[in-house]
Amino acid sequence: MIKAVISARYSSDKQHDTSIEAQLAACRAYANRKGYIITNEYIDRAESGRFDDRPAYQQMLADAKKQLFDVVIFHKIDRNARNEYDYYFHKKQLQKNHVRIEYAEQNFDNTPEGQMMENMIVGVSAYYSRNLARETMKVLTMKANRAEFNGGTPPFGYSVKNKKYVINEQESLAVKTIFETFLQGAGYSAICDWLTTHGFKTRRGRYFGKNSLHDLLKNEKYIGVYVYGKVQRDIDGNRSMQSINNDKLIRQENALPAIIDNETFRRVQDIMNQRKNAGRRYHESTTTYLLAGLATCSYCGSKMIGTKVKNGQYFYYRCNKKERHADAGKCPTPMIPKDQLENLVLAEVWERLLNPKAFPILIKDLNKQVNEQINRNHSLIDKLQAEEKNLLNRLDSFYNSIETGKKLDAYDKERMQQTKDRITAVREELVSTCIQTENITIPESMIREVIQDWSLAIKQKDPDRIRAMLQNVVNKIVVNPDYSVVIQLKIVCLELVPRTGIEPVR
Repeated sequence: MIKAVISARYSSDKQHDTSIEAQLAACRAYANRKGYIITNEYIDRAESGRFDDRPAYQQMLADAKKQLFDVVIFHKIDRNARNEYDYYFHKKQLQKNHVRIEYAEQNFDNTPEGQMMENMIVGVSAYYSRNLARETMKVLTMKANRAEFNGGTPPFGYSVKNKKYVINEQESLAVKTIFETFLQGAGYSAICDWLTTHGFKTRRGRYFGKNSLHDLLKNEKYIGVYVYGKVQRDIDGNRSMQSINNDKLIRQENALPAIIDNETFRRVQDIMNQRKNAGRRYHESTTTYLLAGLATCSYCGSKMIGTKVKNGQYFYYRCNKKERHADAGKCPTPMIPKDQLENLVLAEVWERLLNPKAFPILIKDLNKQVNEQINRNHSLIDKLQAEEKNLLNRLDSFYNSIETGKKLDAYDKERMQQTKDRITAVREELVSTCIQTENITIPESMIREVIQDWSLAIKQKDPDRIRAMLQNVVNKIVVNPDYSVVIQLKIVCLELVPRTGIEPVR
């Protein structure tokens, strides 16, 4: 018996439990049609699909590693993920654990056309999520320009009234004491002990520690500076601090009621800077390898991984097996300069997929494949309906025999049960095929928007968005020992396309 679990989520507090219940009802009905036994339901409430750090989703992945179930059912693709990288990464991990992904209201077979439709819908879902985030950011930016409270938690010392920051009288006295005692030479531990003794806690209800105290002493809000957009998330959901000159950052002085005067704040910053370790190491910024997980060594089949040489002056892709194993020196595939390989692949994607001149060809190809799939589905529907009719006639024969008083022997009963089971299976396949046929068409305007979004990512040289796009459109990149490269796209031109343009490393 096949064991299945359901994974469901909704995105924000503006939605409600009925959003989950509708998903669960559809998934339960689907499992019932399939004859699956549901062993667990993983539910994330008010969790975004842009990132994969949802508690119940992570628990499902952990249980999959233990092989506690065979199938995970989602309502639709956008309930799984709206981040292409996460989608394909976790899909591969689940497959490694022999777990299938199925959708209650979307059906994708393993044909090139079925996989094409899955890839396109994943891309559309990701585009929708990013576009929604962009529109939401416009509203948040408008509020930031008015120095209004923009969500999150106000810092210790402030409260929020009518969307504006106001001073919390009791906490503000503690803030002043913290700055004054720090200037007098008190250390973090002594100040934290004082705060604990007097019953003060952080906004999270915890006792102050060195990290929370450090952040408090660095917070410019206490001198009336409103800052928004300093913390950003990349495509993987990781937080990063933006530069003070970043064009997305909004900084307004004298926009908030100040608790600390500028001179006191400046003196505190000077002391904190002096206390920094003079030998502090500065880590170079992380390099994004756009083809991570896509490029493969043709000789030994290992992944090509990013590597740097000469103290990080040069960046390459190198055979992972050769990188990890000393005895892999026989592998003749060379290191490939990072920029050369990435530029070659991006040029191919642009020429075959994103180039405006290629769009009519893309639409024609997609429409052709979609129409072929629809025709196949209609043929299958006709065939299934004919089979269902024959099966029902056969079942009627059994019933007629019973009504005339004939007693069925064990063989008759077994055949009757087989007929019923087959009717159930045929009807299930009919419903699945009809749903797939209804949802197979993607509007041309939406495809154009997705293509434009991907093109803009390349023009703006946005590494995170480019990497997500490549995960969505590139199926395979094979690097040969002679420096030639073979590229295979997922969406169009499914044949392998050999390309050259990589120069040997001198």
